[in-house]
Amino acid sequence: AIRLMGLLLAAVAVEILGLAPGISMTGKIPETPTVTMTAPKSIWTTISSTPGIVHVYLDLSDKTTGTYEIKFKTQVDVRPVKVESVNPAWVDIYLEKTATLQDAIVLSTQGEPAVGYSLGVPELSETSVTVTGPESLVAQVAQVVAPLNVEGVLQSLTNQVRLQALDANGLVISDLSLSPELVTVSLPVEPQSGYRNLA
Repeated sequence: AIRLMGLLLAAVAVEILGLAPGISMTGKIPETPTVTMTAPKSIWTTISSTPGIVHVYLDLSDKTTGTYEIKFKTQVDVRPVKVESVNPAWVDIYLEKTATLQDAIVLSTQGEPAVGYSLGVPELSETSVTVTGPESLVAQVAQVVAPLNVEGVLQSLTNQVRLQALDANGLVISDLSLSPELVTVSLPVEPQSGYRNLA
C-alpha cells in the first residue's frame, strides 16, 4: 500500500528540563516554536487532535550560571513522523542564581472616587509577599503593589487583585514569582459630610 506523505506544521509550547535547584533563567524564549514534520496523512489527524503529542524542549541538565546557546529538541509520541525543522532552532538564555525577597504589599489606587466620597482604611488579606526569581531582577524590585481601580466608585469595594512587582521607575518587572499572586482588598468608600446625592 502507498502511504501519502506531506508536511505538517505545528506551534508547540516549550518545556524546560533539567534546570538545577537554585538557578533561574532569563531571556525571552519563543513560547510556541514552529515544528515542521513529514508524516503520512493518516497520522495528521492524530497529531492535530491530540494536544501534547509533539514536545519541544530545552535540556538544561549540567548547566550552571552563565550564557548559553541551546538547541531545541523534539519528541513526537506517534510514528512514523520525521521532524524536518524547528523554527527558531536555537535560543540564547542566561542562567543566574535564584534570589528571594520578602516585602510589604502596598495598595496602589488608580483614579478618584465619585465627587462627595472618600476612601477609608483598606484591609488586605495578606500584608507581605515573597518574591523569587533571577538575582538581577529581584534586585530591581522597589515595591510590590496591589493595584485597585477606584475611579468613580460610590460604594465600598471587595476585590481580588493580582500583585505586581515594580522597579524604581514604577515599571512592572516580569519573570518573577510572587507568593501570594493574588490578594483580596476590602476598601471602605464613605460619603463626605456636606455632600448629598441627588438623582
